[in-house]
Amino acid sequence: MGSLWEDNCRAPAIASLFHIMVEACFLDRMTAAPPPFDAARVARAREDRVAAIAALEAGGPRDALEVLAGAATARALLDGVFGNSPFLTRAIIREVAFLADLLARDPAETLNALLDDLRRDVDASPDMADVSRLLRIARRRVAILVALADIGGIWSLEQVTDALSALADAAIANALRFLLRRLGERGELALADPGDPAHGSGLIVLGMGKLGARELNYSSDVDLIFFFDQAVTPYRGSKTAQACLAAMVRDFVRLLQE
Repeated sequence: MGSLWEDNCRAPAIASLFHIMVEACFLDRMTAAPPPFDAARVARAREDRVAAIAALEAGGPRDALEVLAGAATARALLDGVFGNSPFLTRAIIREVAFLADLLARDPAETLNALLDDLRRDVDASPDMADVSRLLRIARRRVAILVALADIGGIWSLEQVTDALSALADAAIANALRFLLRRLGERGELALADPGDPAHGSGLIVLGMGKLGARELNYSSDVDLIFFFDQAVTPYRGSKTAQACLAAMVRDFVRLLQE
């Protein structure tokens, strides 16, 4: 199944285009691809993908996607998704530029890069609306990554649940970093270290159930318990630390639900 892509992946021009080592190629490691259930969905999604690729600027991801269009393993994997999952199809069409990078790299490397980018971008984010947007993009891209690594037979069940749990951990941590930093900027908390706003905040967040065990699946809820130590929390506002942090938790819920 992988012979055509293996030949393409090992061509020097293509390896140069993707800036990767051959051994890390996602498609080179595939062991499975589901048959498409609905051929009409596949045809429509192919058209949408072509249109999405055409809308990209010349070079970079666009060139990579044109190469991928000729790889048998890429076609088999994407047709299997297009013919079975409307949700993943919509996500892939929306993130078609990301798809080029994903299929040309090791999935664990891609996951680490996504989570690193999320922290960097949230730390530079100006407001809640932008943080919400960044979290949505991260969730969508990780959903594509994890699903394709799962469907393609690259990741085991344990790797899938660990990746989904890592995304949840990162989303929680980054949302809290933003909200605590904002309280510091407003003068409500005297942060010990604005670069690490959780340090010395007195805030404790416990992940329960499957999150605590790092066993989240595709449909798992995230169960959290928030505590704070009033003797430690450096509150400097005009009300109470409890009121301040309760309002922060409400904003946190909004960020993760939007």
